[in-house]
Amino acid sequence: MSLLSLGLLLSFIVFSCGREEKTEENAEDQEQEVRTYAELPEIRPLEGIDESQIDSWINFRELEAEMRTFRNKNSGDLTYTVDQLIQIENKIHADTIPDKFNTRGIKSRLNLMKTFLYQLKFRLQDNDDVSEVNASRTKVMEAYNALRFQISEVLREKIYEDFLEKNRDSVAGG
Repeated sequence: MSLLSLGLLLSFIVFSCGREEKTEENAEDQEQEVRTYAELPEIRPLEGIDESQIDSWINFRELEAEMRTFRNKNSGDLTYTVDQLIQIENKIHADTIPDKFNTRGIKSRLNLMKTFLYQLKFRLQDNDDVSEVNASRTKVMEAYNALRFQISEVLREKIYEDFLEKNRDSVAGG
């Protein structure tokens, strides 16, 4: 009986050691599975405007900061960053958008960006191929840049409207 006990003990030790090796291999595989993503386009500058005009729109400033983080994150898990962006987008839609930014053009670009954020979120949840995730990341960045372009356009139009209104008063009075 002692030989049987010894045999069982040895087989238990052999199987236990095999499991530890597999666990170490799995840990190495998981470390290698860290995803790396393609570099995103640059963030478009707000051209031809005084950026202090946007300071009153606090939610947009939060979006700017989180988009810089999103753009610079080229590896690892993007889920948290995407969730943060969606949360900020929801705040923008729930709060009152300042009057000078409350235009159809800006609202449509916000909706487009939100759509692409949800698409990216679902691709990350479904563990889609990196190329599909990269395509969604690029669409989010392009939508954000389109939003920034539209903000620049709206603010430039407001400057021209203000200028024309001031000059209209001086021409009418003269």
